[in-house]
Amino acid sequence: MHARAIVEVSDAPEEAIVEYARSEAIDLIVLGTHGRTGMSHALIGSVAERIVRTAPCPVLTVRHPEHEFVFSESVKSEAAMILLKNILVATDFSEPSDAALAYGRELARTFKARLLVLNVTDNIMARAYGGDGFVFSDPALQQDVEAAARKQANALLSDEDREQLSAQTVILTSNTPAFTIVDYAAANDVDLIVMGTHGRGAVAHLLMGSVAERVVRTAPCPVLTVRHPEHEFVLPDALVAVAKA
Repeated sequence: MHARAIVEVSDAPEEAIVEYARSEAIDLIVLGTHGRTGMSHALIGSVAERIVRTAPCPVLTVRHPEHEFVFSESVKSEAAMILLKNILVATDFSEPSDAALAYGRELARTFKARLLVLNVTDNIMARAYGGDGFVFSDPALQQDVEAAARKQANALLSDEDREQLSAQTVILTSNTPAFTIVDYAAANDVDLIVMGTHGRGAVAHLLMGSVAERVVRTAPCPVLTVRHPEHEFVLPDALVAVAKA
């Protein structure tokens, strides 16, 4: 391992970090995040979230002192170990989510962790209520949507995933996917969340934000975000395997 410290002066730290990562072909950016919310976040944003949106490689964000997966071997020792037991991949069945699954699968294999694949389906019934409480949607439609999501999620996992990684799929229904992902991670002792990010920018980001960035801001554990098809540290064979699964 070769370590070195780099100091740069910039009025836009996120741009400097991203540009350095791109110029040096960095494989992974690791950041702490303050988890800002409310008006301060809306006005100035978060450096960590801006890097997640634009980084040329995967980004690991850690919000200390929440749930960690790096532990000291002893109080007096500086040695540390990584312990991953439960890895959660949140998917919307997009190409970035496929890349995130490749990372989650390989990390689960490396650390002998359990792999959980979560999809949050849209709550059609909740959106269907009018101002007078009248329902415009057939309940069977919600069941069909959830069944289709369950079938698609199950197709992402192989028999090998289920046997070797104790992999399982989870389908939840909500109109607030970021909060649902975070709540599930907190309730199920998840050590790492892996997500794909679409890297929205400008007006689209200002209006509706990004699920991945909201998860980064509030997650109880570290979050690994992957913006496919940028610079990867999981070998192409693993990504191809996901496409064929």
